[in-house]
Amino acid sequence: MKSKISKKDFELWCVVLWFIWRNRNLFVHKGKCKDLQVLLKDAALWWYEYEMQQSKLAVAPKTRGAYHYGIGIIIRDDIGMIVVAATRKVLGNFDVFLAEYFAIREGLQLCVDLNIGVSCVETDSSNVVDTIRSP
Repeated sequence: MKSKISKKDFELWCVVLWFIWRNRNLFVHKGKCKDLQVLLKDAALWWYEYEMQQSKLAVAPKTRGAYHYGIGIIIRDDIGMIVVAATRKVLGNFDVFLAEYFAIREGLQLCVDLNIGVSCVETDSSNVVDTIRSP
């Protein structure tokens, strides 16, 4: 089923199912039940608020010398406005593949440090993405 609908529609569907399950528990344990229209409206509002809290992380390494890389980090909100921009210096003499890994790691660590939820990581290294996705 997931492959036939968009990711956002699938996420909303999961939230609706969760709200139906919660409504069922409310009825079983307290004898109360929300109207279907109210339930769907609450689920859509919850999902929308969740989406508004998500951010995108873009990272890119840049060669600065023989013994280190510079990493650029940009975190944007759901409408593309920059929330945080930072740079990091990573010491070492390694290939671009590892530099991309370090860039993603440093960007995600910054998000953890700042308590920013991330819904998307943007990088131009398909090799790193494929490796991360593989089991």
